[in-house]
Amino acid sequence: MFYSCSLHIALLCLSSNSNQSSWRIENNLSLVNPKPNIKTQQLGVIKTANGQVAFYVTTQFETVQAAIVLHGHSWVCFYDVQRRLVARYEVGSPDELPIKLVRNTLYFSYYDKNKLKKTFTQSVNAKLPDALCVAPDDCYTRKK
Repeated sequence: MFYSCSLHIALLCLSSNSNQSSWRIENNLSLVNPKPNIKTQQLGVIKTANGQVAFYVTTQFETVQAAIVLHGHSWVCFYDVQRRLVARYEVGSPDELPIKLVRNTLYFSYYDKNKLKKTFTQSVNAKLPDALCVAPDDCYTRKK
């Protein structure tokens, strides 16, 4: 399965497992994923106070077949400037993945107790948080 990515994005769309070389870039334009059950989206970068890139941020959703049932895993991944995975937060569902990253702030959609759609934000800086919160009282701890 081919993912259309620019070279910059293709370098960032890395596998969620420790074998990051399982992704390969073809013709510097597209990304070949040997696991078509993983969908990766680049959100952007986290910058330091002086404007240097600290982390590249992606979201990933993987489906796993278990007999006749599909199970899913959703992650927010942070890579250092050498594009090595440094932190991964597994969230409960794909609906809890961030919808955008603007100026070191992750934006999440959630529904409050009255079933009204709201936006929750969490700032991230050069020191990654121990827990990533996707709603006011819904947080997930770091896996790596």
